[in-house]
Amino acid sequence: MPNLDLLLINPHQPPNNFMLKASAGLTPPLGISYIAAYVKRNGFQVEILDNNALNLDGNQFEEFFKKKDPLIVGFAMYLTTVNCVLDFASIIKKIKPDIKIIVGGALATNLYKDILKSALIDVAVKGEGERTMSELINAIKNGNDLSQVKGIAYKENDRIRETAERELVENIDEMPFPAYELLQMDKYHLSAPCSFTKNKNIGAIITSRGCPYSCSFCSNIFGKKIRYRSEKNVIAEIKYLKKTYNVKDFLFCDDTFTHDEDKAIRICELIVKNKLDILWSCFSRADRGSEKLYKALYQAGCRSIFFGAESGSQKILDNLNKGITLNDIKKSVALCKKHKLSSFCSFILGSPEDDINTIEETIDFAKKLDPDYALFGLFHPAPGSKIFNDLQRKNVFHMDFYKTKWENYFLFFSPRLLPFEVSSLSKKELIKLQKKAFREFYFRPKKIVGFLLRIRSFHQTKQLLRGAFSLITFEFCKVK
Repeated sequence: MPNLDLLLINPHQPPNNFMLKASAGLTPPLGISYIAAYVKRNGFQVEILDNNALNLDGNQFEEFFKKKDPLIVGFAMYLTTVNCVLDFASIIKKIKPDIKIIVGGALATNLYKDILKSALIDVAVKGEGERTMSELINAIKNGNDLSQVKGIAYKENDRIRETAERELVENIDEMPFPAYELLQMDKYHLSAPCSFTKNKNIGAIITSRGCPYSCSFCSNIFGKKIRYRSEKNVIAEIKYLKKTYNVKDFLFCDDTFTHDEDKAIRICELIVKNKLDILWSCFSRADRGSEKLYKALYQAGCRSIFFGAESGSQKILDNLNKGITLNDIKKSVALCKKHKLSSFCSFILGSPEDDINTIEETIDFAKKLDPDYALFGLFHPAPGSKIFNDLQRKNVFHMDFYKTKWENYFLFFSPRLLPFEVSSLSKKELIKLQKKAFREFYFRPKKIVGFLLRIRSFHQTKQLLRGAFSLITFEFCKVK
């Protein structure tokens, strides 16, 4: 008999991701941690291997797998980890040929037909995974027909079969907190813009699921309707992480924490009322903010806000269907400065309508805007997004899933060429412009002095050095 019902694996990133991994931080894998907690509550034996944190090689993983001997293995699959998943799946199938290997996440939801072409993958979970995975374990343990499990695609007699769509969880307070006890919490750290205290352990929290916006480069498995956790439930998780792991640095991972201003303010008020004494960061759209909100954020310990600015060209913002203006971005960064909040703006270079002129506009805009931090990523449409689907329809790129170099599908700090070319600029030209953007934004005397004056601890020094290392290494690396 297997020792374990389910082994959930967060795969390691490929070697060419080492610069991003060094600078961007490493947070707990919330997706599989929620699934683990839910199936554990339903009475199943489950463990998590976060190999992005532990970095087991093939031989080490083989020994680990033999020791755990699970009935089922589930992988969180991302674009950049496709080959990493296949490497481990191959090891698993050699040891236990009849084991069921399941993949989930946005990639599995949108490209399940391609993924299931591999003999190594048996089932793809589409959409939210907690209830689906629990039902899958029950069906497989009891030898039941998988056709009765909603929200999956699977192989049967060399054919791919799909089951009925899985309904979204309406009341996400019903979900248990992520299974932090199955993770090595001391392995995680936040990036320099999010790291404020000397505490070793960090926390990552989501307070909602879903996104009502329609950015044309993004896909969303959680639906257009935002489903919120109650403020009481959010505060309870913060208290749990503080008490159990002594966490004082938090990252709120919602796509738009500030979408409902009143709700965000109520969470802030409860943080203050409960004297939680935490420091934290969150994500926001540039058009969602006010004096009242930003004041409440700071009083509750928020010290950094991330904005998807995307471009310094209004034409490109409109083409990406962002629904924001350059003035919205300027206003949000100005509010951050006024209320002593660090601002972090991410920009996209190389979308289908981007050219040398609009990219130069973006670089100039970023410098004049002068947020505390800026990230310049190369455009890569998410599978399932409008742009991804349009490009496939127009044969701009031809995708053979298992021949595509997904490990090169990085936005930041990678000298490797993207597998697709979607703008009028070549891949090499885009990397050169990306290097120029980072160089002109960060290597200004004013910026360097500002970072040095902001250092308050050895921990912050270490985090800033990580980022500086990545920038300098990327600047001098050769394009491959």
